[in-house]
Amino acid sequence: MSELGRKYREGIVKKHSGGYRQGCCANLGARIKWLKRWFVTKDSWIAYLNPKTGHVRAVMLVDRFFHVRTGRLHTGSVKKIHICNYSRRLYLNCPTERKAIEYFDDINRMLKTTGRDFHIEHRFNSYAPIRTNTKCQWLVDGSDYMEAVAYAIKSATEEIYITDWFLSPEIYLKRPALSDEWRFDKMLEKKASEGVRIFVLLYKEVELAIGINSSYSKRKLIEAHPENVKVLRYPDHTGQNAVLFWGHHEKLVIIDQSIALFGGLDLCYGRWDNYQHL
Repeated sequence: MSELGRKYREGIVKKHSGGYRQGCCANLGARIKWLKRWFVTKDSWIAYLNPKTGHVRAVMLVDRFFHVRTGRLHTGSVKKIHICNYSRRLYLNCPTERKAIEYFDDINRMLKTTGRDFHIEHRFNSYAPIRTNTKCQWLVDGSDYMEAVAYAIKSATEEIYITDWFLSPEIYLKRPALSDEWRFDKMLEKKASEGVRIFVLLYKEVELAIGINSSYSKRKLIEAHPENVKVLRYPDHTGQNAVLFWGHHEKLVIIDQSIALFGGLDLCYGRWDNYQHL
């Protein structure tokens, strides 16, 4: 996780199940469990992983409400830690009192340094401070946006993250198209073959009502390089946990965690246009 910013203390703890502020009482039976987890403190967030699989189980971001408590007075034990933010309460049991104090000190050090920008109050109750001297560009028409996406994808060396409501794999990002160099699926295929990891999140539609064919888009994107291209369609509209009136409308392209393109344009048919609006 070194590419995700500065790392503070980490190690094995036991985590009290539950603790979500919304619906946390729906499964009281599960909350009595103490689960072994690998706990990590990073530059502006904390997380815990399954120590056997290495899978990230949850992430808590630093916000204005983020705070940490330890000691018998606040937690009932010298080995326990309580961590809270706006959406979650996390209860940890450390191996020793010394470990609990070390985690407590480390998290507070993070809140005063690398996490400080997200821990203090900002204008308009924003979660982040005003940034100056930023490299930003306004993209008005679909032609400008898709061309910027094309150049960003071409520059990727580590990771590409895309989320769309509607995605057309065969769309040409730069036009006129004289070859397949700027065709979306071909560009991703080339980057995947270079070892770039590609993650795509699509809206899983109700097929009888909406014809965006996300299942085809998923098959088309992963068929060339399933090892480096991962596609998730969400949410599920059938079964016990079905969701009906909800959809992914985010339109994001993030390259190497350093370039972000966002707004209201899906990478699909019917969105490309220029200032002439022909």
